[in-house]
Amino acid sequence: MSRIAYTDGACKVSNPGICSCAFVTYDGETTEDGNLLEGAKETFSHGRFLGFPHSNNFAEYQAVIMVLEWARDCGHRDLEIWCDSQLVVRQVDQARVLETAGCESIFAAAPDWIDAEVAQRAQRDARK
Repeated sequence: MSRIAYTDGACKVSNPGICSCAFVTYDGETTEDGNLLEGAKETFSHGRFLGFPHSNNFAEYQAVIMVLEWARDCGHRDLEIWCDSQLVVRQVDQARVLETAGCESIFAAAPDWIDAEVAQRAQRDARK
């Protein structure tokens, strides 16, 4: 059984705008495209108001940073993170250098001991 987290960040009205972020964690297993398998149980959820003005990218990053901080504080060393931000996933995969002002690097926020795998939800491509 794995510890799974889904993260999201959003801006209201405009981008930049009024932002917030959240994550929810489950114990269970996922399919290859990130869908939870039957029997997964929600274990924790948390959201944070980020205020104004911030970009959607900032909110997406803050959601992942928030779940990494939660994992560190709770002693969870193995975490599968699902995120719908292509920018965040590429940053973690080192496929793109982050140049968005105000966004912290995922690598700077992640504790060295955590084994976090961040993947992009396949459903994002289906919505285009």
